[in-house]
Parts: sequence; C-alpha cells; structure tokens
Amino acid sequence: MLLMINVDDISGELVPHAIDSLMKQGAKSVHVVPAITKKGRPEFIFFIDAPEDRTDDLARYVTSELGTLGVKVIKHDHIYVPYHMTSILVECPGAGLAEPLTVHAKCFDSKESSAPYVKAEFDDLRAALDVLIQADQLITFTTLKSLVELVALSGCQSTVGGVTARPESVE
Repeated sequence: MLLMINVDDISGELVPHAIDSLMKQGAKSVHVVPAITKKGRPEFIFFIDAPEDRTDDLARYVTSELGTLGVKVIKHDHIYVPYHMTSILVECPGAGLAEPLTVHAKCFDSKESSAPYVKAEFDDLRAALDVLIQADQLITFTTLKSLVELVALSGCQSTVGGVTARPESVE
C-alpha cells in the first residue's frame, strides 16, 4: 500500500525524524517531496510504502506527529526487479589495514534486452570511506563508488589512486 499525505505546517527539521520513525514502525520506504501549495505556501508530500497490515498504525502516527487531517491510501502493484548481491573487497596496500574492507553491491539481473546495472550499498561505501580516510587515503565517495561498481560489473580487479578493489572470490 502507498500512503500519501500533504503537510503544509511543519518545519523541515521534523522531516528526517518522521522518516526514521516511519521506517522503524514498519514502512518499507519513505519519500518526501517539497512542493508549493495554494497561496504559495510550502508543503511536504510524504509517500510511504507500507505493508497492508501496518497502514492503520502508520496513518495514526502521521496524524498525531505531523498533524495531517487525512491520509490517502493508494493500492499499487510493485514490479520486482530481480537482483543478487556481490561482495567487493577494498584494499589499500601500505595503509596498514589489517584486512580488506567489504562493500556489497546489488547486481540487477537483466534480460538480454537491457544493459547490466550495479549499485553499491551506501552504508558499506560510507563505512569503507571512513576507514580509508582514517588511513590517510585520498579518495572521494564518488570515486570509491565508481571503483566498486566497475569491479562488480567487470568481475576484474581495479585500482584507483592506491585503492584496489576486487571481487571477493578472486585472490
């Protein structure tokens, strides 16, 4: 189920709190879009993807926390895109790392008519980047993400700026 609410009288500072609370209460995902409503007033439109058995509780939460007067419930079909996870090991010879860092990537299983697509996991990238920065390795988040995704797509080891990434199964 997709819950949609419009709220035009909250501070933007409440939005991250609401997203976190909705996720903890069982929402599958939450998207918030800033918009302009009548009389030029700013508002936020919340899209909350929720299992059917959680819609009532989530609707009560947004009513009490965000002060909305109504919740639209949209029944929708979800087209599942199959994928598998792969592990990429990130190393930095000479940086004193005890063991390689692991970054997971989603590899979307494509049909012959579509191009392959890979997406590195954000939390893994951020954790690896924090360790690399602590080890005085100069690499940006964007570069590390590109390196991991290239290795996931190609299945081959690659190095950028002293940081090496390889598929977990390749030694």
